Amino acid sequence: MTNPFPVARPTRIATSALAVLLTALSIVGLVLGPRGLYADDPATAPAFLGQDMITLVVGVPMLLVAMRAALRGVVAGLIVWMGALFYVAYSYAFFVLDPRVTVLFPAYAIVVALSTYTLLALVVGAGADVVRRGLDIHRRIPRRAAIAYLFGMALLFTVMWGAMFGALVAADANPTTVEHIVWSLDVMFALPAMFIAAVLLWRRRAWGFLFAGMMLLKATFLGFTLLVTTWLAAFWSVPAPLIMTIAFALLGFAGLAITVSYLRAFTRASVNLGAPVAAAGAPAVPASASVSAI
Repeated sequence: MTNPFPVARPTRIATSALAVLLTALSIVGLVLGPRGLYADDPATAPAFLGQDMITLVVGVPMLLVAMRAALRGVVAGLIVWMGALFYVAYSYAFFVLDPRVTVLFPAYAIVVALSTYTLLALVVGAGADVVRRGLDIHRRIPRRAAIAYLFGMALLFTVMWGAMFGALVAADANPTTVEHIVWSLDVMFALPAMFIAAVLLWRRRAWGFLFAGMMLLKATFLGFTLLVTTWLAAFWSVPAPLIMTIAFALLGFAGLAITVSYLRAFTRASVNLGAPVAAAGAPAVPASASVSAI
């Protein structure tokens, strides 16, 4: 069957190679991390091990299943494929930016590069083609819930990081390595992306429907990643307050429910080959109809 999306063969090969590399890195990290590969630091070891667990159990299978679905013409598969690549690029940048360089540093750098450029290829290729041709959405999309969740997550972490940064400035202190990396990545990439996706979805732009799905996936993973990291930190005698654990769990499961409901609206959606091309910047039509505007 001919793939309805313009996905080049190198993009598919890069994704498959990325899945193999991620699997190998996760296994090595889980086996050798506690044996000295990762520093015995309660600030970083739980984050690295938690990332390895999530990548192996959820990330790699999701990446491959999403690619397979997208190649069959399922728009939800394309959204998850792009969202998974964004999540991998963001998460493994933490490994690359860690001041403690290990023998796996080149592999981590390759993961970030592969995921970033594969995502760009999908956005300018298949993503742009879907927007140009239009989408057939066959059931009501939870647009308001998605907007509220993305805005809420972006605002929550903006306030959290801002308050922590302000406290450090007031105390004339420096952030830890973890804080420095996480704040940098969030402020430069994750939080603005969530805000932009929410605004585009609120304005019913066709690109917003794609980007919002990607960022819902990222925000959901954020909640579960923090939950797993918090749980692992207890093994380093750094238990988190119960209220924090509950909050991370609620963020993760709320995001999961909204994301699943959101993607189900696209599960049967296909590229509307007959849809007219709308003028750039024109508002998209309601979600229950054909979405064809840029």
